[in-house]
Order: sequence, then structure tokens, then C-alpha cells
Amino acid sequence: MILFDTTASPLRWLGIESPTTSDLQRAAQMLDLRVPQLHLDLGHNRRPGLVVDARAMHLTLRTLSYDDDSDAVESGQVDVITRESRLVVIHQPAAGSSLTPGRTRDVRLPTPGPYPDLADSSVVLVRVLDAVVQGHEFVMEELAVDVEEIEVSIFSPGRTSDAERIYLLKREVAEARRAAQPLLGPLAALTQRAADGGEDVTLVALRTVTSRVQRVVEQVESLDHMLTAVFDAHVAKISIQQNEDMRKISAGAALIVVPTLIAGIYGMNFDHMPELGWTYGYPLVLAAMGLTVLSMWLAFRRSGWF
Repeated sequence: MILFDTTASPLRWLGIESPTTSDLQRAAQMLDLRVPQLHLDLGHNRRPGLVVDARAMHLTLRTLSYDDDSDAVESGQVDVITRESRLVVIHQPAAGSSLTPGRTRDVRLPTPGPYPDLADSSVVLVRVLDAVVQGHEFVMEELAVDVEEIEVSIFSPGRTSDAERIYLLKREVAEARRAAQPLLGPLAALTQRAADGGEDVTLVALRTVTSRVQRVVEQVESLDHMLTAVFDAHVAKISIQQNEDMRKISAGAALIVVPTLIAGIYGMNFDHMPELGWTYGYPLVLAAMGLTVLSMWLAFRRSGWF
């Protein structure tokens, strides 16, 4: 779907979302490129990168959207293609962008509107980068909240089962890494081009965006390490709980074994067992069993086995 097609001087700018074949034909016509080549260049789930050749400059970005209900991070794609005074911005939204409003956020691309500064391709490029990185920052904030929730759950007194959620969050963090980390290379190349061309304003803006992306990458690595540590703590907690269960089972078995041993001795039916002839032998044996079990239970209780 073509969002806008402006002939504003000096930049001709075409914006497309969820491109169809006819949309790509329109873009190829404006850029004077072959449609099959454009199809190839716009393959979905491409790694972020920058391609500069005699025909055009093509920047590919990965967008991120987030759904809080399922802790899901979905990725989309933005392609910015410039050739001389012509520019095409193609947005292939993340699957999660169609989820319930307010629970997800996807990139919001700049539009020509009344902004005269958007008549320059470098400014448009920086605005697109800013929109994409804002989405990355939003997703990292939400993932950080999820990791904090996991930490609280792990170290709560009760028994929890968080292994599956930890694995899912590590997978979402990996998705964020695939979107942000490869972007540093293209940003370095764009910054160098701006420096060589004497574009001071663009240079400052690109350096700011680069710094934000570096922070996102650092957040990704930090969250990944935290999730690894939390998973290790979860496994250790389960191991401790199992050890406590085994101690309780062992203590319970000991409470049963001792009276069983006494009953077994007096159940052997030998002819010469003096205690069998006692009038109070039976209640004495029961009392001995009870006292033994009680003393063992108190000892286990003091040691924390119960």
C-alpha cells in the first residue's frame, strides 16, 4: 500500500507499507531499477545492512514490536533506497503490529507533511533510523520489566515453574539482538559518508543514533546474562527443594523403620523370650515405640528436617 507519493522539490519521496507487486513496480519505476532486482533486494527477514553501488544506496533495518500478554517480540523490516534526488521507504510491518492496540508498538515512519526539512534525503534517513531505534528502545524497556518479574518469581518463598518463560525471554532477547547488533556496521558506514561529505548536522544526528543503538546492544547483552544467571538460580533452587524433600522423606522413613524393627523383634515367636510373659510387656513395647518415634521427631525438627 502506497502511503504517500510526493514530488516535492528537491526530493521525490515514495512511502510504501506492506508492499504489493504493483507497489514495487511503482517504486522500481521511480528509482529506474528493474522490478526483479527490487524483489530480490527486499526479501523479508534480511539482516540489517547497507549496500552502496552505482545504482543506489540501500539501507535495510529490522524493526521490533512487543506484545505484553505473550512476552512476544516480533520483527519487521524497513528498506530505505535512495538514488540521486529520489527516495523510497518500504515498511514491511512485524506480525505483532496487528495485535491489540496499546499492547504493542511498531515503527512509525515519518511522512512528508508540512515539514520542509524532510525534503532532504539525509534528514529522512535519520528520521527513519530514529523511528526504528525508538521501537528497539521500547522493546528493551518491556523486556527488562519481564526479566525483573522473573527474578521476583524465582526468589519468592513458594515453588515456581519459570524455566519455560525464561527460555522464551532468552529467545525474544536473541530476536532483539538480531535487529540491533548488525545495525552498528551500517551506521558506521553512514557516519563515515556524512563526515566525508561535510554534512555536519547529519553527522551529529547519526552519531547520536549510533550511541543509542550501542546502548540497546548493551542492554541486550545485559538482559541475556541476567536471564542466564536467573536460570542457573532457578535450577539451584529446584535442586535445593528436591534435597529438602529427600530429607523429609528420609526422616519419615526413619520414623517408620524404628517401630517396625521393635515389632519385628517381638514378632519372631521364639520360645525363650522373657518379655513375652510380662503382664505389661505389650503396653511397655508400645510406649517404647512411641517415645522412640517422638524423640527422633524432635531431633529432626531441631535440625530442620521437618
